[in-house]
Amino acid sequence: MPEISLFYGIRVTMYYDDHNSPHFHAELGIIKGWEAIE
Repeated sequence: MPEISLFYGIRVTMYYDDHNSPHFHAELGIIKGWEAIE
């Protein structure tokens, strides 16, 4: 999983060869979120 960006402690990574459709993850400590690419 390539790390796309790291700013203000937020790490943004992209998953493109995973079990789901391509999507991004954003993490700040224990807070996590993701967004699908359609």
